[in-house]
Amino acid sequence: DGIPRVWIYSFETKDLTRLEFEDAAYDVGLSTNHEVDTDKIVISYSSMLTPPSSIEVSLEDDSQRRVLKTNAVPGYDKDLYGTNRLHVLSRDG
Repeated sequence: DGIPRVWIYSFETKDLTRLEFEDAAYDVGLSTNHEVDTDKIVISYSSMLTPPSSIEVSLEDDSQRRVLKTNAVPGYDKDLYGTNRLHVLSRDG
């Protein structure tokens, strides 16, 4: 569907978990992680509603997230905007 994904793999339980986000369309990827032996990762996230952000995610419980840095946009109110993702059938070529 064209949306990048970040997955967390547990070596202990062999579970594979996809990180989920509330925005319909977004860009996400791994960011700089300065520590090798850690139980957290840092991801880069942005969408048409969310300014570029660095978010720390727990590898043990991916619902535990902390925004480390986000670009401030003066006068921006996220609640005044919306985004939808539509799927349309089309011919190839």
